[in-house]
Amino acid sequence: MPDVFWLGELSLRPDAFSVGLRGLGLKAEWIQEAHRLGDSLEIPVQVVYGWPGEPAAAHRLLHFACQALQTGDLDVLLLAAGEQAAVLASPRAVGRWNLLPRANLAARFSYPPGTPPGEFLPALALQLAAAEINAEAAGLACASGGDGFPLTPAFPAATWLETDTTLPAVLNRLCAALESQPAAFGLLFSPGLASVIERV
Repeated sequence: MPDVFWLGELSLRPDAFSVGLRGLGLKAEWIQEAHRLGDSLEIPVQVVYGWPGEPAAAHRLLHFACQALQTGDLDVLLLAAGEQAAVLASPRAVGRWNLLPRANLAARFSYPPGTPPGEFLPALALQLAAAEINAEAAGLACASGGDGFPLTPAFPAATWLETDTTLPAVLNRLCAALESQPAAFGLLFSPGLASVIERV
């Protein structure tokens, strides 16, 4: 699968936004879209869309955003909620502007919402194997808008991270944690959806 890169977390506070952009090597005009999930501070970019903050809907939007970045329809976008945003970029943008990717949103999967973990986790592990991703290398997991559940035997080495209230915060927490862990990748779950996030 083509890569979608996480560049980092960005504060939406007016006094911190420009400083955060510079810290990530970005210019405001490179951000083509911002997607506000539920309530958030003002986002000083030209195109801003508003969406419900419900976890499964927000996670579905993340999958759509990844698809737009993979196909080259977009280069840089923000997913925002509350006071923070997650910054995502296409490989083309990373190469063109010499940006530093910190995590890779490597794969996306869906399954019927309400499916018990004992059923969808083995199926997910098989899908990962088909994509040549070793399920035993999963070291971290986060759930957006829900509690953790038993990950064994499908993902025996994965442990749960403390969750957060919004999808951008959960994504930022998981990506940042992968930088400091020996795990090859982490899993982000919400009802009916899973994302695989790899270290870069």
